[in-house]
Amino acid sequence: MARFYKPIEIGIPGPTGPSGMANALNYSQTAGSRTANVSSSGSTIVSTSITTNGKPVQVIVTGDAENTAAGGWVRLQLYRNSTAIGKSVFVESSAVSENIPYALNFIDNPSAGTYTYSLKTITAASSGAFNFGEVDGPVITAVELTGFGATGPAGATGSTGSQGPTGPTGANGSAGATGPTGAAGVTGPTGPVGGFGYCGSFYDQLDQTSTSGSIQAMRMRSTDISNGVSVTGTNKTQILVAHSGKYNIAFSAQLHQTNSSSVVNIWLAKNGTPMAWTNTKCSITANNPYYVAAWNFFVDAAANDYYEIIWSADSNNTVIEAIASSGSGATLHPAVPSVIVTVNQVG
Repeated sequence: MARFYKPIEIGIPGPTGPSGMANALNYSQTAGSRTANVSSSGSTIVSTSITTNGKPVQVIVTGDAENTAAGGWVRLQLYRNSTAIGKSVFVESSAVSENIPYALNFIDNPSAGTYTYSLKTITAASSGAFNFGEVDGPVITAVELTGFGATGPAGATGSTGSQGPTGPTGANGSAGATGPTGAAGVTGPTGPVGGFGYCGSFYDQLDQTSTSGSIQAMRMRSTDISNGVSVTGTNKTQILVAHSGKYNIAFSAQLHQTNSSSVVNIWLAKNGTPMAWTNTKCSITANNPYYVAAWNFFVDAAANDYYEIIWSADSNNTVIEAIASSGSGATLHPAVPSVIVTVNQVG
């Protein structure tokens, strides 16, 4: 006699776990007012306060300084509360009432808490006072690099199918065959990993000299922070990104014209090839020998792409200059690096 079986039920796949949710950006920004006749050490030019959750904080200050007397100079430094952070910047001009742009950029690593970040003078102004901002005051921004939220949970495992019923007894009295066990449902995949935060902070302690018409990459032979971003290459010129994403590459270079004048070109290269529309020209005259070149680039990088900051000058007398520290104790002037570069992931 024929035997009959009821169809088995197959387990249903578990759902996919949800992705981590994005956190709101935590930042503070102050557009400062023009500050005139600053002559003393320890004067605060602009400040802003932020309450953090223990993640790195990127601090950026931009503005311009004007000397009130020929040959005037002063040094500037970032502070967290009363603690100096990052590297100092030196502003000077040989002619009176010249506007000197400056930019300071540093990634700090404080514990969770409330902090006031500020830009201060670390020397008394030499040969007269300085005005900070001829038209508008400086701007300071503090951004906590918080990234994205936690990973979504894994989807639940599908249920096991029910066992098929026993077939009816055949005419010869033998038992019906047992129906097969239903297959287990497929486990839902784990939600994608959340979280940005790859970053790096680098600088160089040596002079970098020009040869008229030659093209060369800026060097970064010292490392402050390296998390998924590093410098490599024979002369430490290549900024290597280990993970794909969108990154902000910011730099400052302390240019010094030791004689005559010069036009300097600065641009960005990716994997050894110049990137279109990234070049900027800077003119340095004999009566304004110190010039800070400082701006940033946003790039969309694949894993293991590398970037270089390229420069050339039409003079043999142009130097990206490092300046040794001087003084001690309360009169200490920190060293000036020739190049500062910070990189942080933004997407």
